[in-house]
Amino acid sequence: MKGDKGPFGSKWIHRESEEKKKKRIARLQRLAALLVPLMLLVSYFLFFRHTPAGDDGSVKNETVGTEEDLLLAVPEKKEEIRRRNIYDRNLNELAISFKVDSIYVKPLEFDNIEKTVGLLADALNLDEKDVLDELKTQRSYKWVVKNISPEKAAAVAALNLPGVYFYEQEQRYNPSRANMGQIIGEVKDGHGLSGVELFYDNLLLGGAAADAAGGGKSLVLTLDAKMQLLLEQEMTALLNEIRPADGAAEAMTAVSALVMDVDQGEVLAYVKLPFFAATRLGMAGSVEGVDRMMAGQVDPGALSLIFKAAADFERAQQALAAGQGEEGQTPVEKPVKSLTPRIMKKIREGPQKSPWVKLQDGSYASDWLADALEVEQADAENGQLDFSDFGKILASVGQCRLDLPGDNGGKETGLGLLCGYAALVNGGGAVAPHLLQATLAGSGKPEEWPWPSQENKVIGPEASRDLVLFLGEKTHAADNVLVAEILRPRADMAAAGEELAPPPAPATGPAGAAAEPDAPAAKPQDPVIRHCDGLVLASITVSEPELAMLLVIDDASIDLKQSSPLKHHAGAFLQAALRLHQQQESPGALPPPVSREEIFHRWMLRNKQLGFDLLGERKSDADTMIDVRGLSIRKALQELDRYHIKVVVEGSGIVKKQHPAAGSKLKEGTLVILKAETRR
Repeated sequence: MKGDKGPFGSKWIHRESEEKKKKRIARLQRLAALLVPLMLLVSYFLFFRHTPAGDDGSVKNETVGTEEDLLLAVPEKKEEIRRRNIYDRNLNELAISFKVDSIYVKPLEFDNIEKTVGLLADALNLDEKDVLDELKTQRSYKWVVKNISPEKAAAVAALNLPGVYFYEQEQRYNPSRANMGQIIGEVKDGHGLSGVELFYDNLLLGGAAADAAGGGKSLVLTLDAKMQLLLEQEMTALLNEIRPADGAAEAMTAVSALVMDVDQGEVLAYVKLPFFAATRLGMAGSVEGVDRMMAGQVDPGALSLIFKAAADFERAQQALAAGQGEEGQTPVEKPVKSLTPRIMKKIREGPQKSPWVKLQDGSYASDWLADALEVEQADAENGQLDFSDFGKILASVGQCRLDLPGDNGGKETGLGLLCGYAALVNGGGAVAPHLLQATLAGSGKPEEWPWPSQENKVIGPEASRDLVLFLGEKTHAADNVLVAEILRPRADMAAAGEELAPPPAPATGPAGAAAEPDAPAAKPQDPVIRHCDGLVLASITVSEPELAMLLVIDDASIDLKQSSPLKHHAGAFLQAALRLHQQQESPGALPPPVSREEIFHRWMLRNKQLGFDLLGERKSDADTMIDVRGLSIRKALQELDRYHIKVVVEGSGIVKKQHPAAGSKLKEGTLVILKAETRR
């Protein structure tokens, strides 16, 4: 019959069916073997992701949740401080690491949530209802408060509440952050983000450059904390004095100043103004635009004639050496006469009507500088002076990089110009500018950092001596500070139609002569340069230079008939700085360690002054408005992000006006208006 397979065919079909069934079961078993561990792994991650075990078996946190419950990786807990300290040259503390506690909870482990929250809120000065409401919506894990004082941490620990856990984290305290923050830099999550903290990150933490014990090393910098504060105060006064009085929207006045020991190249103080305080940990405020002191190009103008004069003195000494007879006769005088009188021309006697002299290229120079280098200046204006000597000297000085992160140094920068000048007046030796003086290991004894010695001579010691004597003769007899200045009116402002007038010329007619009645009245000329850039080279003392200083001025307003504010503030600072330098404390042993409680309270006070909100305590409904003028819109909005306010922006570019004014009290919902304009 069709389709009949007989008894053997039936058995074969049954056997085939059994084998297919076994294969299906085997496949299901293999699939289950894969899925079950995967489900267990996912369950473990979801349930235990916030509570990894510490080294001692206790529950410790290795992933930190922010207030928005975002997960952030944090370093493993260690018993001792990892990041070492930073000190100034007199072993005053500039950056200290310490530990601070934060508290998180697991509500599922509470015996009684209302009772636990009540005790916890009372110990931490929190609103009990707010904490309870938050924990009811997040039952598995929740931060309660971060960065609490050691006293509060001890009070909570004494309660011994189940489900309440501590997380200990390392923080960084900068006692001099207000005036050294741009140099020292920022630290976040235990690593340097900027400044010295970033450049020497491995050395501070312990890495390739760590000591044999495996830990990091503390740093002793060349900076003087007292001198740094003094420089900031003097330059702040200068900045306020040279800002345009009319508050011109285009003005972005800025001052950079760097002070260096001329023999060793040690940077004693460095200020860049204006600077803006950061309002978030890890954000370092700075002036927008190129910093001509460190990275931008500076045009030395008439200051390059000092280098030309140094080269002439060097050639004079070489001529003297070449004129020495074989039998030891006195040098031939002819080469000396042909070079030295050209340089040593006497300054004209009598007071000047203006402390500035206008040069042919439209720039202005200090009166004594213009007179001292009158011959060279005349040759330069007539195109007869070869400036290759200036370039050769700076090439001999080298790149002059400073031990800070980023692109800095170079012979065309302000730093390169200062290094060149220091070499001219220190005996002719090239200097390597630096911030690190020594390190401190476990012994606590400073170990001098092995900076490579500068063997090359920029000019000879005799030529350096002659240059110092020459410059000393040209300054006023009562001065012990040499200040050489140049001003250059801004081309962008001149293009906008601003008239730049020289100082009024004195009357040339005979004394008492009456003016001709038919002569047309001369239009009075404005002696104020409303927008100019400037450079100032200064050193002290005139006869034996110890300290050298460079000022870089951007967009200043200078009255040419008044005494120079640049000279006044530079001179006043160097007078005081020299006294500090000569009275320098001899670093002895490290200061005794400060208690954790005292460091915490200093840290909180400093952050409160800078506008940080690091505590999770009750917040006031009012705060203080900060000054955001001069910031870009993006930067200003970042600065204002911490306030619960409404911000209206008018225009684009740089914030020129703001309402309410800095220092005003802000409440939740306050309307803040920022008026911005594009920089021209």
